[in-house]
Amino acid sequence: MNATPSADWCPYCKSREKDPASLGRTDLPAGFCGLCDVCGAPGHIQQHPSSIPYTGCWCERHYDLLALTFPLTHPLSIDGMILYFVLFIAGGILYAVVNAFIH
Repeated sequence: MNATPSADWCPYCKSREKDPASLGRTDLPAGFCGLCDVCGAPGHIQQHPSSIPYTGCWCERHYDLLALTFPLTHPLSIDGMILYFVLFIAGGILYAVVNAFIH
């Protein structure tokens, strides 16, 4: 996919550089610490992009996609509630402005 090796920020990649067998896998490409949970492409083990306590492995494409869509698909999460609250306020302001110009 479009994942790029980046051992600078990833603690799992740093530990893998020191000891290639530290993650229990030796078949991963250099610069990556796992395979994407969604598509199987090389990726990085990292915290879920929202506020839920979950660690998984994603390629850059699926991590970015998850970060964008999670609040929309999980409205009862903290991120979803904040998003929908902001949209509700913005809708109210837009309604007030449009209503003021009509009347």
